[in-house]
Amino acid sequence: MTPRKFLEEFYFHDSSPIKIDFYNRRMFFIIDFCFWMQNWYRSDIFPENDLLELQFFGLKEFEIGNPNRDLSSGEIMQVDLFDDEAMIFKIWDRAPYEYYEIKIRTEDVEPNLSEFLHVKNFVMNTLKSTMILYDEIEFKYRGLMHDFQKEQIDRNSIKISIWRESGICLYDCEVRDNPIDISRVVEDILHAPILIDSKSIIQAKNEIEIPWFS
Repeated sequence: MTPRKFLEEFYFHDSSPIKIDFYNRRMFFIIDFCFWMQNWYRSDIFPENDLLELQFFGLKEFEIGNPNRDLSSGEIMQVDLFDDEAMIFKIWDRAPYEYYEIKIRTEDVEPNLSEFLHVKNFVMNTLKSTMILYDEIEFKYRGLMHDFQKEQIDRNSIKISIWRESGICLYDCEVRDNPIDISRVVEDILHAPILIDSKSIIQAKNEIEIPWFS
């Protein structure tokens, strides 16, 4: 997701940076994350606190106040966004009692929540809330992968669609970018006869697998 979208959905105050790694042209940022402070937090899915891995794609700039600093002694005060791509993590280090910043300019950032959400046979309210929250979900039915996508069309509207892995679009529509309209469309998708045997997702829920989503 874009940095702007990411910061609209994830709140970092009181979370702690742990480690930053680089591998295969990607950056990985491990954070001791306060799940309980998120608007989308659910106690039946997420722990109150746990490690969260952020992956950055299309990284353009990375700066840290002190590259030799032990990140794990810090606490994130806030994260600011500049130019729609640059995120400034403002951190208070509890050990030397100093302030520093981590600047990350990137095209795309993806939180890895798969270890918390890697389950089969999601109950429908969990699947529904996940489809509303995330930009992409892959799920398998009768051996075929399906891809639910949300794509920003302009400032006020998005396109919602479901695709079969063969490239066949099973469902698409445009909707205003607000939770009420998205929730209504997702409810329609869950009941629409769009699967290969003309079943709806509701009807096929016991056979659907959700191996990964971001």
